[in-house]
Amino acid sequence: MTPAVKVYVGFVAAAGFAVIAPLMWIEIDWVTLLVLAIMHVAAETVTRIRVSRGVMLSVGFPIALAGVLLLPPSGAALIVLLGALSAPNTRHDVVKAIFNGAMLACSAAAAGIAYTLAGGPHVLSVSAFPAVLIPALLAATVYCSVNGLLLAGVLRLAEGLSLVTVWRTTFAKSISAYLGYGLFGLMMAALWHTPGGWMS
Repeated sequence: MTPAVKVYVGFVAAAGFAVIAPLMWIEIDWVTLLVLAIMHVAAETVTRIRVSRGVMLSVGFPIALAGVLLLPPSGAALIVLLGALSAPNTRHDVVKAIFNGAMLACSAAAAGIAYTLAGGPHVLSVSAFPAVLIPALLAATVYCSVNGLLLAGVLRLAEGLSLVTVWRTTFAKSISAYLGYGLFGLMMAALWHTPGGWMS
């Protein structure tokens, strides 16, 4: 690992842990966070879905997006961080596990901020539709974009690949999958507080 990669990984790791720091002083639904975290950790043990050559999509993404829609950005970030740290493919590489977790935490936090700024509610009801579709799709797009940019950065430094090449082979080929599977996350969030739903 070159010095440049070490600095980059350290920066992303610091940012990833920084975005969960607000959990120490904000109000949050800890039950929802705990349930989603357990679900996400369990999902990360399941095989990933191949979107295209070299691009895999975690089956935990819909759960992560549900966290973005139901919780503050720091809560969603903690969910994906825990899931990434427990993923089987990183258990024997601590640096990779921390980087992946931090990268996803930053992605989830950015998606949560975008969702909030777009006026997305954290308690979804029937009256929230169809207006909530726009903030939800924006959140999924931001999640994918930030994830792609951070991944492109480390691959540029570690393997010398151009940002355009990495961007084209990650973002361009995975955005449709993110948006498609994101709809499952939206449905999960919509059912969360619905009478007869999971957490009603």
